[in-house]
Amino acid sequence: MPEDEWVDGLPLSEQRTLYMRNVHLARYTTITIPLAEELLEGPMRAAEAPIETTLMPWIRGHDHGHNVVVPSTCYDEWRDTLGIEPFMALQEAIADVYGFLLTISAPWSELTGATRLEMAATHMAELLHYMRRGPKYYGDPGAAYVELSFLAENGFVEIDGRGRVRWNEEDFCRGMVALAGALTDATVGAPDERGSEAFLARYGWPADTAAMRTFEAMRTELTSVPTSLAFYRTADVAAPEPEAVPA
Repeated sequence: MPEDEWVDGLPLSEQRTLYMRNVHLARYTTITIPLAEELLEGPMRAAEAPIETTLMPWIRGHDHGHNVVVPSTCYDEWRDTLGIEPFMALQEAIADVYGFLLTISAPWSELTGATRLEMAATHMAELLHYMRRGPKYYGDPGAAYVELSFLAENGFVEIDGRGRVRWNEEDFCRGMVALAGALTDATVGAPDERGSEAFLARYGWPADTAAMRTFEAMRTELTSVPTSLAFYRTADVAAPEPEAVPA
């Protein structure tokens, strides 16, 4: 849950992010794994990834990735020019990519105990979960579409005619490094929004990339997989765990 949404001017020292670990684990089990079982072919299945170890670093890396800037970064009026959801798709993609690179760095790997392959398998699977929500509606799904488009169009993953994604550890990690560089050039370090416009036109929704086949497979073949989970508490407010209901 975002830190103190809509509280303007709150000092950074007082902002907090609430991470519901049980929600994330349930969401991965209920949504991410079924999508990945049908759509991913790689060296590790989503169900094999040790999500008790990988998911928390994954989301923490994403949070840190939102802070990536260079001295020339200036997004004044970009949101108005690009549109809020395309702009947010780029911001979420930047957070995803730099966050992932943090999680596979030596210091983070030593702290978390997760291998590069385990983090890659988790990230690939989570891309599908986010894209499932609809890339034209929200920044996070739009970012997932951008990432998968870039990886596929530049040969770092393969997407067949039915939308199935074939990946391997080495090429996927090389692709994420390349994507970090491309996003830095187009957005983070760009003097204006023109580079971002060109990047979105090539890789973002609704560019007709190979990622579109994967999204269409989700939309037409995997309708039984929910897009989100709703959590509620029972009448007993002291209940230790909420129940999860697919939505």
